Amino acid sequence: MEHWEKLGAGVLGLLVAVCAIFFVFDRLLKLRNDQRHQQPDSRVGIPMVFRSSAGKSGSQIPREDMERLIYEEYSTEQYEIVLATAETSEKAVAICVYLSDLRVEYYCQRFPECCVNNSEEFSLRNVVGAINLWGPGWNGADSVAILCQDREVVLAVNDASENRIKSILERYAQKFEYGMNFQLGDNFFCSDVDGQEVWESANAIAKRLLDAKTVEDETKVWSSFILEHWERTRRDEKLQDQFHFVPHPGPLSELDEKDIAPLIDI
Repeated sequence: MEHWEKLGAGVLGLLVAVCAIFFVFDRLLKLRNDQRHQQPDSRVGIPMVFRSSAGKSGSQIPREDMERLIYEEYSTEQYEIVLATAETSEKAVAICVYLSDLRVEYYCQRFPECCVNNSEEFSLRNVVGAINLWGPGWNGADSVAILCQDREVVLAVNDASENRIKSILERYAQKFEYGMNFQLGDNFFCSDVDGQEVWESANAIAKRLLDAKTVEDETKVWSSFILEHWERTRRDEKLQDQFHFVPHPGPLSELDEKDIAPLIDI
């Protein structure tokens, strides 16, 4: 037999052997899989129960709540705060949005009588009161955006030169190690599209809360908030001491209980 004939016969024999081995192993694998499918599954699963904001569980969770468990477009991974303030010569409103915690706190209170009679710095007084109330909890925050209604306060804080308003507010940033980004409530710049929507909504709600006469009125105002579905808490501590961190001439008066509505958690 010629050399090439021997080589061809060897290659042909090898191919036949490979095909035979493949066929045998394929049959054995299919047989094993069939036997496994016929056996009952002895594994025990661990049940998982999800609770929605409405208190429903399992398959009862609405689709929108399930989507919220997976993705919340306005939340942030970094510790970011948005503070929106609004005030009149008698009433102060502040909204604190914790973007990483998906929660909102706010207050609606009247200024003490002494502040009404002896002060003109209502916006500064409100901002300082809000920072004193929430500031310790902002320690180490990556960003604190403050929307203020008073142009003079915003310009003073962002002025390169030293001034009284700037020195009052900067000491809080230095004490608690966070930077404050002061901007005018009706004319601000936000580089993030989602963040801009939150800022606009918080600023609008703060101004509308000034006209709310009752807790029911406040609830109606909040219904149009872009983060209305987030946890929301009304802070009702007396803020006399916080408001008086900006001193004024004349004697100090107490806040009346009628100026503070009952605590509500929504």
